[in-house]
Amino acid sequence: MNTAQLATRRLTSRIWPALGLCIGVSAVSLALAGHSPGLDQVLIIALVNLIMVVGLSVFVGNSGVVSFGQVSFMAIGAYICGMFTIPHIAKGVIIPNAPSVFQNTTLTTTVAVLLGGVVAAIVAYIVSIPLMRLTGIGASIGTLALLLIVHTFFANWKPGSSGGGNLTRIPTDTNVNMMLGWALIAIIVAFLYQQTRFGLRVRAAREDEVAARAVGINVARERRLAFTLSALMFGIAGGLYGHSVGSFSANDFFLSVTFITLAMLVFGGSRSLFGAVAGTAAVSAVSYVIEQWQGGGDVLGLSISLPAGTRELVVAAVLILVLLLRPDGITGGRELPLPRIGPFKRPRPGPVDSVPPTTAAATQSRPVEHS
Repeated sequence: MNTAQLATRRLTSRIWPALGLCIGVSAVSLALAGHSPGLDQVLIIALVNLIMVVGLSVFVGNSGVVSFGQVSFMAIGAYICGMFTIPHIAKGVIIPNAPSVFQNTTLTTTVAVLLGGVVAAIVAYIVSIPLMRLTGIGASIGTLALLLIVHTFFANWKPGSSGGGNLTRIPTDTNVNMMLGWALIAIIVAFLYQQTRFGLRVRAAREDEVAARAVGINVARERRLAFTLSALMFGIAGGLYGHSVGSFSANDFFLSVTFITLAMLVFGGSRSLFGAVAGTAAVSAVSYVIEQWQGGGDVLGLSISLPAGTRELVVAAVLILVLLLRPDGITGGRELPLPRIGPFKRPRPGPVDSVPPTTAAATQSRPVEHS
């Protein structure tokens, strides 16, 4: 292997954890897209889940702090984006009580999605100032309290005539290609963050917080950055979700979504980006099959009638088994390995030159001459 090939292999090995995932997610998404509107909608929601789980891995996977509050930023992004993209002619009916900035401004979907993510990130940075001073179970309980506060706010907020934080008439202008693009961006951003010194520092604190502080790492600041970046991804996912379903309420961003996203991350493996993607794919596939059977449908010719709530029970049972048998998830916390085929195949070592046998005369030591 010459120098150029060796350099190419090293570069490929370095970026493969993200490149391989992007190739795999793209291949699966494009292969499943276009067969039916129902399957496309399932795929769109699965890609939204992928963005959330990747965002969850940015904080939970790198910091080791379990957060129950990231879905609250999904809610913030969804409401901000939704109120900016409702058609102007319908705003007086749908959100008559909303602030005037929402009444008088209509944005494109992409701009509104980004704005929702930025607002969610700003809120996350503010609340992370006290939250990230906590450690262990205290920080987790703090994030759960944040989820309850945000849910209560939106559940009792009445931008329109109805309660429960209902928001309707959001344009459903998403498609598989659009969602795939956002998902690939999320994977790349999460990978780049892992490679920066910020990602290395927060992972060092995850492994040994006392040692990290001893070498000068500001643990609270590093966790705050990861928390904010994670919230940005959740805010973007919330805006995309709103444009995928067209209407939602505060209950769509509460404990059920929190449980599913955490289950996806833990099932795949919280310490790797590969685990986040694998867990999302596995749980989404199982959820789709069970939901079809709950509705009396058939999958691959197999028709089973299951009662409502079976999906949550099955996911919970599988999660318990994974925690017992593979605490690091199905990927073992490892990133996607580089395939050993084609140009990526490791070169075989060259033949070892055989050493000719030494003759007895050559091995005999010369006699020592005495004077």
